[in-house]
Amino acid sequence: MTPSEDSYLSQCIVSTHSLTMVDKTSLHEVVYLPEEVDTNDERAPLVSKDEAEAEDFMGNIMAGLGLSASWVYLERAMIVVEGATEHKYIEELYHQVTGSTLVEDGVQVWDSQGCGHIVKTLERLQDSGRARTFVILDSDAKERIYSKDTLEDHLEGMYEVGGSEPELVWVGDKELEDTWEKNDLAQIAEEHWPREDGDDWDETHFQSVDSAEKPSQEIVDLIRRGCAQNIPDCPSVTKPNIGIRMGRLEDAEHPTNIVDIMENIHEHCS
Repeated sequence: MTPSEDSYLSQCIVSTHSLTMVDKTSLHEVVYLPEEVDTNDERAPLVSKDEAEAEDFMGNIMAGLGLSASWVYLERAMIVVEGATEHKYIEELYHQVTGSTLVEDGVQVWDSQGCGHIVKTLERLQDSGRARTFVILDSDAKERIYSKDTLEDHLEGMYEVGGSEPELVWVGDKELEDTWEKNDLAQIAEEHWPREDGDDWDETHFQSVDSAEKPSQEIVDLIRRGCAQNIPDCPSVTKPNIGIRMGRLEDAEHPTNIVDIMENIHEHCS
């Protein structure tokens, strides 16, 4: 549209298939046109201007979640987790469980970095009506208080737990890491962090994980103390790095409830 004589304003409309261009454009300025559009169908921007400017959600939270604008075209599901270990583990495990990739299925994994604002964020994600949300949290988060009720009460009122179509999973007695088998931990450590004393890693090296207050940190500390950290090819011993390698371990005994929710997510996206 060209400016009128009485106005200095103008509008430029661009039709593009370039996701790079879309990712550089504000969501409230992008209108998605699917393959087939009814002639009477009114199309609106992906995010309203009010949402884009809102301090608590959409425009800002998309950036906060690390989501590209182009993902909106593919989005079908979002898996919400509370830490980097779960994020990396699930990213790697998804293909092994479903035979599909996260990108192919239009799935994003979001690390909420704790549960401080998770209820409000999940409510907003549900209200946005675009991607369906699924949640995988450590069991020790159940008793956290939100608006006078526990997190368990809030989330189990919002999501289906168990059954053939689970949407919410509580993992482990405390956290994800205490669901991992000791022989799987030994195998990962042996492959990536050889012991300094020359012995092989085995299950007995990880027995203290069961009684640890934080199993995840205990695994990191055990490997860090035992491995020869001066080997150049060794990745750094961190929770996310251990999560990546556990997710790639094909013959590992992965938690059944995580496998079940991934299969449900894949079915939903298909």
